[in-house]
Amino acid sequence: MGEHSHRAAAEKWFNRVLPLLPTEEVERTGGYFSFYSLTDIGDGPVYSITGFRVGTVPTEKEDRYRTFSAEKLLRLSMYPRHKSSFESQDPANNQWPGAVRGKEYLRSFSGLPWKGDEAISLACAVDGGDLTSIEALDIATTSGNEIYRSLCDQYEELRAPLP
Repeated sequence: MGEHSHRAAAEKWFNRVLPLLPTEEVERTGGYFSFYSLTDIGDGPVYSITGFRVGTVPTEKEDRYRTFSAEKLLRLSMYPRHKSSFESQDPANNQWPGAVRGKEYLRSFSGLPWKGDEAISLACAVDGGDLTSIEALDIATTSGNEIYRSLCDQYEELRAPLP
């Protein structure tokens, strides 16, 4: 999955998450999406991250969003048993949820409240075939992410197939 596919998925799911945010957060217009191939990690931490802007990011916030998105990936890479950065969050030190581990990629978004960030990362992982619908829902249930649950209710491609 190349950068173009990641970009298309991130833009699609960003636009679908925006209407689900609490009304006090609707002024947010963009963020930063990052990903890293797990096949490049081996047993060590992430060293090379690919990322890009999604939506319209105010110039004064771009470095902040890029830094947070990368930090989430780096932190998740250091906890190989963690499925998401929710598990290692430390808000007092600006370490937020929003990154998820798939079978082939770590994905992260920053620019929305953390549940929106995580919902975009989860939806992109399911969309890219890197997580099953059930795996993504399990991560969202652990973090209490009702925004991702709302996405699942609205978009059939995120729902688990019936047996």
